[in-house]
Amino acid sequence: MSGGGGLGKVLSTSSFSGMINLLILVVCFIGIVPSSAAEDLSQKENVHSKMFSEWVEPVTGMVFVKIPKGCFTMGSDAGSKNERPRHEVCLDSFWMGKFEVTNQQMRHFKNCKESSLYTSKTYTTRSYNAMILSLNDQPAIHVSWNDAMAFVECLNREGTGQFRLPTEAEWEYAARAGTQTRWYWGDDPAEACRFANVFDKMGRDQSPFSWRGYPCSDNVAATASVGTFLPNAFGLYDMLGNAWEWCADVYAKDAYQHHTKNNPFYNREGKRKNGMLRVIRGGSWSNAPNIGRCASRSRNTPNFSSFYLGFRLIRKNSEK
Repeated sequence: MSGGGGLGKVLSTSSFSGMINLLILVVCFIGIVPSSAAEDLSQKENVHSKMFSEWVEPVTGMVFVKIPKGCFTMGSDAGSKNERPRHEVCLDSFWMGKFEVTNQQMRHFKNCKESSLYTSKTYTTRSYNAMILSLNDQPAIHVSWNDAMAFVECLNREGTGQFRLPTEAEWEYAARAGTQTRWYWGDDPAEACRFANVFDKMGRDQSPFSWRGYPCSDNVAATASVGTFLPNAFGLYDMLGNAWEWCADVYAKDAYQHHTKNNPFYNREGKRKNGMLRVIRGGSWSNAPNIGRCASRSRNTPNFSSFYLGFRLIRKNSEK
């Protein structure tokens, strides 16, 4: 070929040092662009995921990420009244579940004496509108707050370490991961499908829900395998979307007015006849954009379970 002949002619008429110089130039020319492109790609992929210490619970395989201590502004003045007032909260470090608790991990529960709580109601029929919700790596759903607490009790006895549900403040701090935007990827709802399993175009096509969805497609109609989408800057997956997550706190509209600055936890008894409401956070695969924000709060009774409701755990600190 003419290109090869040209290069051969140059090499045949050049000195040995010229050959070396030419080879160096060729290598540099070939290597510069891919190296720069790879560096740009690496920066883009890593901008939302930093390296933090991880620990694996050996019985269930749950992965926990060490979240650094710090302060942040909790709540939103632009959202619902129950998200106000915005206030500064400071938290000690804690170990947060990297993923939502999965169906496979929940199956360890069947060997525990508390399993009667977990196997009650609708958990054994885990599908919705012909969409399967029971695959091993999908988030465990149809889990009530009581079920989650029973799982914690079992894991604390049978597993390695001690565990609990996150407080509402810990959950929002972990979800935001240093951001103050509506979602941890920014303020653009069209970016949601890169970072979360949300109510997208496919969800609208395959579900009976009529409310407004996200203007993107994540190619998942119901719950997705945990870790399918990009993590936030703490390296946590699915903090928004996929499944709502229980928190330890009692729910109150004015809970923030009673928060302490350091490690707040709202646990005042409510006045409801059917018991106290408990906080749920993060939204799910079936919620509109205004619901699945970092600051958005919701609640339900401790015995409530549904196809959109799961949880993740915190490992109690063995060291600070």
